[in-house]
Amino acid sequence: MMMRHAIPVLVFAGLGGSALAQPLTGSGAHLPLSTPIQVPQPGVAHTLSNIVHPTSFDGTWSAPVQWGWQGTFTAFGPVPNNTNLGSTRYIFSTLNAGLLPAGTFFNFGDVDGGSGGGETFFLRAFDSGGNAITTPWLSVPQYVWGFGRNAGNPDLLDMPGWVFDVPTGSYLIDGNTVSGFNPTVSFTLVSLTGIHTLLVEKGSTFNSFSLAAPIVPSPAGAALMGLGGAMIARRRR
Repeated sequence: MMMRHAIPVLVFAGLGGSALAQPLTGSGAHLPLSTPIQVPQPGVAHTLSNIVHPTSFDGTWSAPVQWGWQGTFTAFGPVPNNTNLGSTRYIFSTLNAGLLPAGTFFNFGDVDGGSGGGETFFLRAFDSGGNAITTPWLSVPQYVWGFGRNAGNPDLLDMPGWVFDVPTGSYLIDGNTVSGFNPTVSFTLVSLTGIHTLLVEKGSTFNSFSLAAPIVPSPAGAALMGLGGAMIARRRR
């Protein structure tokens, strides 16, 4: 029987040719800006189906996204867009890679204090054994776009705060640190490891969260994918 392999070389496939991304650790009042700004993430959002609000929904990726992301996953809870709040648990075991591959775009929108506060995200990730992933599993912002104060380019004060909790591996993205104005800024963090189960808790109806998959790997990623395929082929002989 052909076994399903999670190919580790997908780790940095979505970073626009960058071989590495700095992990998001520690805490601060404002996430760092990416360079350059006004560059939306280049990935493809999954399509939604079988939405039973607020109980569950399915998400599907298909070509031209990379092979590991293709397939349909199930999530339990509301769709975490800018009309819903609450807790959503994603299970990715039915994707081709058997998990959500590293290199996935985590997109956040309008996380600030300008609409009365409470615009927060709490995220945890788990492996296939149900164990919390406690090493830093998200990158610093790779893409930032939108409108900052007075409809200008986003700057540091438009970015929400964050806390990475080492014992639990959880991330808090906190819009309450953006006060006194109401920017409309989106930003992308990138996953640094494969994820079997993802928990996203959303504190407001104004902010939004979505996932996107890369289409074309970086040149370095493509070369590593070729090497990984050759290694798998040798194992099957």
